Amino acid sequence: MSLLGSDRVKAEKSASILGFNGLRGLSVILVYLNHKCGLQFYSGSVGVWIFFILSGFLIIGELNRQRGKVETAASRSAAEIVTFWVKRATRIFPAYYALLAILFLTRSYFQHAGPDLGFRYHFVYLSNYWIGSVIGGTAGPFGVLWTLSVEQQFYVIAPFLFILLPLERHFVTCMCVVALGVVGHFLLYSSGFNHTAIHTLSPWNFSLIAFGGAITILHLQRREWAPYGNATFACLLIVGFALCSNGVIYDAPSHFAPAIDIAIGLCLVALIWWVRANQESVFVQALEWKPLEHLGKISYGFYLVHNFIPNPLGKALTLYGGMSVPNSVKITAGAAIGFAISYAVAHLSWKYFESPILRSRRGLTKLFVQYLPENPQGVPRTELK
Repeated sequence: MSLLGSDRVKAEKSASILGFNGLRGLSVILVYLNHKCGLQFYSGSVGVWIFFILSGFLIIGELNRQRGKVETAASRSAAEIVTFWVKRATRIFPAYYALLAILFLTRSYFQHAGPDLGFRYHFVYLSNYWIGSVIGGTAGPFGVLWTLSVEQQFYVIAPFLFILLPLERHFVTCMCVVALGVVGHFLLYSSGFNHTAIHTLSPWNFSLIAFGGAITILHLQRREWAPYGNATFACLLIVGFALCSNGVIYDAPSHFAPAIDIAIGLCLVALIWWVRANQESVFVQALEWKPLEHLGKISYGFYLVHNFIPNPLGKALTLYGGMSVPNSVKITAGAAIGFAISYAVAHLSWKYFESPILRSRRGLTKLFVQYLPENPQGVPRTELK
């Protein structure tokens, strides 16, 4: 089977891949610990980058399948693009815009984050531009929204790249995006941009999504290249931890920073491919631990709300209760209580808001696709499965 050939393969879905929800759960825990407890070791970046790679693995895999349907005349490009956008919109928009509405109505409580909370940028998914270029620094609790902007920007472009391009060009397209992102990442560092601008605006973020797509294509067409075995897994963990220790255990020269970022990203790409290729391993089974798996399932909602829920033993207690507690208690008991609140909110959002909307996807797709012009060759508008 040719790596760049047009072999039709069935894209894998998140629910069928053991460990992926567990990885999401671990990622959101890393982000939470970074935001609420000040955990270093690149914990925030690692958590976000895992999300990007998983998105690329699953979404580009789905686009690859959709292009396969076009090439076999089972559907049309326009119908598949509409189908993709409906699926993404029903997954992302409801919870996101509901949160923005609540935040706008309660914006007076967030004035400590600055006079401009950037709602006009958040509304059109330009939070990364707002943080990295407009304010050029800390954005308070609104800082979490930049990653969602990166993914949404990808979702706007991706269907045109992967549904309109032939299958044999998908892998090359992914690797071109990776290469351009690496070059851009080095250029941002060499041009003297600050850390916030690099973190939020670097094309390396898109490279990680594209890398995820590249490994899903490789896994489907070159499975023998996948990393197998416990020794490989142990090496990835050791190398990854050593790289993430920069700034904590040791201080590498500053000009090594972009190379370290990219090396960490490569380790994460290999780790995710390892999880996919070693479905029966003990580690993957551990990722299927029910509480962790469920946290991964509701991780989108958790990520959305966690930074807007104040530490109940932190500044809010001092401001409104006239009490203060030791800092060690704030970052342990306070963070634990905040985590439980975030988990509860995300669980309720998933069960009573997000999940019911997702069940409407099929009907909404049919509704939009029926307005597409008929294909003169008689190809069906779409094939819903």
